[in-house]
Amino acid sequence: KYTGQEDIIVGTPIAGRPHAELGSLVGVFLNTLAIRNYPSGDKTFLDYLQEVKEHALSAYEHQEYPFEELVEKLNVTRDTSRNALFDTMFELKTFEQQEFELEGLTFKPYPTDDHTSKFDLTLDAVEQSEGILCSLEYSTALYKPETIARFAQHFTELVRAITLHPQQSLSALDMVTVEEKAQILYGFGDVGVSDVTAVEAGALFHTYVEEQAQLVPD
Repeated sequence: KYTGQEDIIVGTPIAGRPHAELGSLVGVFLNTLAIRNYPSGDKTFLDYLQEVKEHALSAYEHQEYPFEELVEKLNVTRDTSRNALFDTMFELKTFEQQEFELEGLTFKPYPTDDHTSKFDLTLDAVEQSEGILCSLEYSTALYKPETIARFAQHFTELVRAITLHPQQSLSALDMVTVEEKAQILYGFGDVGVSDVTAVEAGALFHTYVEEQAQLVPD
């Protein structure tokens, strides 16, 4: 919505345990998937959602293919200041088991506070009993806190618009808040009555441009 780009790659981590026999093995099997989608403005949200679903399922089928090998195969130009294929990450965490035991040991999640962003922007979604808790991790070299707060507001507004009108095209879905609309209409563009020049009904705009050009030709 911000960029108007219609070819987007978003990274997402995958557990890397597609087989049942891997479930009991200790270790990190984590891999990264680069999922490419095409959010053209004329697609309805439901159509786009179906495309994302199909692309995600297709990517899951190849989740064992190492991400590093993919980058090497593509032979992309490397830049140490950014990631190879994508700058944004989406991470969905589903905790089917909050605690479990193994031979007399009890394991439970330990909260950690990480102050280093791995990507330019990461949307973290955690399934909870009351809903999905979302948070944004971002590079402070690129974004200010107030910018991220505005991102979050726009995301919330966009989700609200989607739930109300899922058949709307992506370009028609609104993400600007009511307060921002008021600021745009009556804040930034508000002028006093005395400053407004009377415009004749049916007058053509270019005539006023020509008059102004004659007044200040230089």
